[in-house]
Amino acid sequence: MPQSPDTSDVSAPARGHPVSPDLVLEIGADGRVVQCRSSHSGLLVCPADQVAGRDLSAVLAVAPGRILQGVLAEAQRTGEAICLRFSLTTATGIRWFESTLIPRRPEGPGEQRSLIVIRDVTDPKRMEDRLRQSQDLQRIILDQMQEAVVFADEQGVIRHINAFACSYLNTSWEETVGRDLLAFHDPAIRPRIREIVERFRGNPDVHMVSHQRPLGDRELIFRFSAVRGPEGRYRGIIANLIDVTEIRQLELELQQARRMESVARLAAGVAHDFNNLMVSVIGLATCLRRRLGEDHPQAELLTEIEQAGVKASELADRLVEYSRSATLHPLPLDLNAVIRAAVDRFRARAPGTLEVTLSLADNLPPVHADLIKMEQVVLHLLENGAAAMDYRGRLRIATARTQPPGSARAVQPDLADCELACIAVQDEGGGMDAETARRAFEPYSPAHPGGSGLDLACVHGIIASHGGYADVESAPGRGSTFRVYLPFRPARADHLQA
Repeated sequence: MPQSPDTSDVSAPARGHPVSPDLVLEIGADGRVVQCRSSHSGLLVCPADQVAGRDLSAVLAVAPGRILQGVLAEAQRTGEAICLRFSLTTATGIRWFESTLIPRRPEGPGEQRSLIVIRDVTDPKRMEDRLRQSQDLQRIILDQMQEAVVFADEQGVIRHINAFACSYLNTSWEETVGRDLLAFHDPAIRPRIREIVERFRGNPDVHMVSHQRPLGDRELIFRFSAVRGPEGRYRGIIANLIDVTEIRQLELELQQARRMESVARLAAGVAHDFNNLMVSVIGLATCLRRRLGEDHPQAELLTEIEQAGVKASELADRLVEYSRSATLHPLPLDLNAVIRAAVDRFRARAPGTLEVTLSLADNLPPVHADLIKMEQVVLHLLENGAAAMDYRGRLRIATARTQPPGSARAVQPDLADCELACIAVQDEGGGMDAETARRAFEPYSPAHPGGSGLDLACVHGIIASHGGYADVESAPGRGSTFRVYLPFRPARADHLQA
């Protein structure tokens, strides 16, 4: 016997299925059952041989009986067949049924009768649900992909486009599906797509073709894959649009980092040998000046040799800093306090035409760094920014707690999963183009408006030796912002080179 039906699952209309009917009821004009043929004992509330002369509500479970009775009246009124689905909770669980109500008009005089044909569609319904869930999962997977995916059938008509493609191409699923694949693409590559499709049609061994081309300031890869049936016949094409601009940029930054690493090793060797030579020059000049006496006519020249030698040694020290081979003494530092002290020293010698403003983050955790080297970093950045503005205007320095940028993860993989302290110095100078900014931290690059030409190179070396990262954001006429990132955790031992 049936239990209470789940009326919330009643829906209409529904598709028919090629299965034999489980219940056929012939209904008279008065709404009572005339004949019954049943092969499903769970549908009736009474034996099949006792249903004649009863109302539908007395033959079927209450809710489906009332619903079918109402729908039958509508079918008889309109003279058109009506299909609907309903679910019923039986002793074996929830079952789904599909009902077709067919009004029958008598060919001659006599009573008008109708048919109600009910089929158990639970198994097909479950298959449909599994198929729909599979399709929904495929759609979710496609929409989560971070590349554009477009599918077109063998006629070249677009049948699917994922969410990333809609967003990237500034379109919608409704506007795109049904359009021709060639009309959807840039006219410049339509001949190439037409050629690829013909290759797919003519050669079953060709499965994928890639095509790379720039589009504005973006670098794009178009990848076309053939969709083939079991017999190998061409059934359509999948077009992937992959934006590799950021990847190419990261590759350039990694190449730049490797080149600077090579320059740093060369600088370390040159600085070491150069410093040894300058020690001899300074020592010999000092000995000779003392032997000749301060009143000797050449004493002043010897003093100039000593001073030039000292400056040359300081330059060698900066090369050592750039090469990351200086000895570090890291301690937990209050980065804001270090910046305030360095700014005070800088303001003491800066002209009145230059204003320095601070915007320091509250509750910034300590960083493990060398105090003297951090002061040098701040002073070098301030000096570089001031020189870019010809010591006129406003120089801003700020700190923040942040996550590593994408470029830092490529160059310093250790920074991928840690929080960083960021020092940013922003100037109001003339700015730099992309090529100059990319080489900003190289020794004597065009980005150095003044000074020794090693200030930014030293910044890069010091920060790298602490396991950090440095970069610059700039554009012509918009000034520059130099940022250095330091991990709050202590740097690994291989970064703290001695």
